[in-house]
Amino acid sequence: MSMKAKKPTKWQAILQEAIRNSGMTLSRISERSGVDHGQLSRFMRNERNLTITTAEKVGTLLGLELTKKEER
Repeated sequence: MSMKAKKPTKWQAILQEAIRNSGMTLSRISERSGVDHGQLSRFMRNERNLTITTAEKVGTLLGLELTKKEER
């Protein structure tokens, strides 16, 4: 069953770019972050969103820090 890819949000695009630029395969990122390979693969194809907890695991591995935007 094919899912239509959605345009990523800004934070998703940043994380996807970091993954692509990491020099690691999705398998290696999965192994080191503890996040399922299939889940990462679907995220990279914009077929699935990641929970904040999952995004934080991957982001931390890649040297990113998720922070809550200050309310104005």
